[in-house]
Amino acid sequence: MATLSQAQSVFDKDTMNNPNVDHTEFDYSETSYFKNNNTNPADTVFLWTVLDQDIPSEWVLTVCYGTEACIPDPQGTYIFYLGIGKTIAFKLGFTLEETTGAGIASIIAFSQMNSEIKDTLTHNIYARNLASTSSVIQESFKIYPNPVKDIVTVNLINGGNEVAKIYDILGNLVFTEKFNSGDGIDIGELAKGVYIIRLEGDKTFSRLLHKQ
Repeated sequence: MATLSQAQSVFDKDTMNNPNVDHTEFDYSETSYFKNNNTNPADTVFLWTVLDQDIPSEWVLTVCYGTEACIPDPQGTYIFYLGIGKTIAFKLGFTLEETTGAGIASIIAFSQMNSEIKDTLTHNIYARNLASTSSVIQESFKIYPNPVKDIVTVNLINGGNEVAKIYDILGNLVFTEKFNSGDGIDIGELAKGVYIIRLEGDKTFSRLLHKQ
């Protein structure tokens, strides 16, 4: 929630909750949009930083904003530019590393020109051992190496061929390729970051992919 009644730049959702995440997966499902409603046309430079986080030591917080920038384990203050009346998407995601537990993280975004214009965004999740879901995911396909620099190999448990689709964690499709089980897929042109690789058919199976 904006801290001042006159604050003009706010998140459309202050709190995001996901109480039922499978611990073998990842959670980047929620998005909040920060809007610049300031009246000063020069007030277009903003900063954000992590305000607080309380997560299991195995988890990694990643903050994504805009269409490209994703910061794993953010430690500093980050700048972004936003025109008057424009919005920018923020995601507070968690890589769970097959660890159950509860987690919460908050960030604060504020105007560089007037730091009193600020708002916070909080994400609460609970990762559970959803055995029926995880067994299906684990048995569908395997990828290696992960993290990967250039070539990722995809093994289908039942063999055959599929179409792999890779999404950034804002949900944008960035790569598509048909492959046979055991083939190496060249993703060297993708930027460093966290991606989701999906095999989409009658059922959709997903894995988290770390691009170095």
